Amino acid sequence: MKITKPLLEPKEKPYLISATAWTVFIAILCLMNSKSLPKFGIGFGGFDKVVHVFLHFVFAVLWSGYIKARGKYEIKQAFQVILGSLLYGVAIEIAQALFTTSRKADIVDVFANTFGAFLAIVLLLSIQKRIKN
Repeated sequence: MKITKPLLEPKEKPYLISATAWTVFIAILCLMNSKSLPKFGIGFGGFDKVVHVFLHFVFAVLWSGYIKARGKYEIKQAFQVILGSLLYGVAIEIAQALFTTSRKADIVDVFANTFGAFLAIVLLLSIQKRIKN
């Protein structure tokens, strides 16, 4: 008879590892010296915001996958992912203002982050709804 339950079920581990790694990747990317970032030759105005939308879109997909692997994933859990993205984005912006010299806090980045998470959640919930029907 097994007395203790593992902290993570095997099906949850890949989701948690990838979501955590992506979360750390966002922090590294957003806190490193902006001159150290790779240049892709794409310089249209607002490209930075597109990057923020993408980063938090993936953030929301990965954390949603982890939550779904643990059990129920509905509107409440989806809202928690969006809230997590918002709070993480705010924390990153505060860290940029306090701990970097080549970055500055930008409230529009927070909106872009939250929008990316919102897009991911809308997509995931619509896919989930179609699968159920």
